[in-house]
Amino acid sequence: MYKKPDLYLILHQEEEKQDYVYQLTEDVRVLSGGKDKEDLLTLHKEISLKGLEEGEYSLFFFLKDTDSGMHIQLANEQEEETYGYGIGSLQIETMEKTVEAFWKR
Repeated sequence: MYKKPDLYLILHQEEEKQDYVYQLTEDVRVLSGGKDKEDLLTLHKEISLKGLEEGEYSLFFFLKDTDSGMHIQLANEQEEETYGYGIGSLQIETMEKTVEAFWKR
């Protein structure tokens, strides 16, 4: 990549059909692949949980070309899904539910 793409993180909650989109500022052009395919880049984004509903969220990221607005496909074995590339999940619970689950163990 010669030009810095826009990078986004999406929290998608399937149950409520709710998406939260956050733009990241890291420059992924430092990841060159090839001989350097083992190199890692840790992305950081502080996200307020205020206003997010309880439940499980799927985490995705995608790159977007700043000129065309189109998604940039990665040259790896993972296919891009509807919301981008899946990278994990997040479970949000109230403190009451967390304490209740702890005492049931």
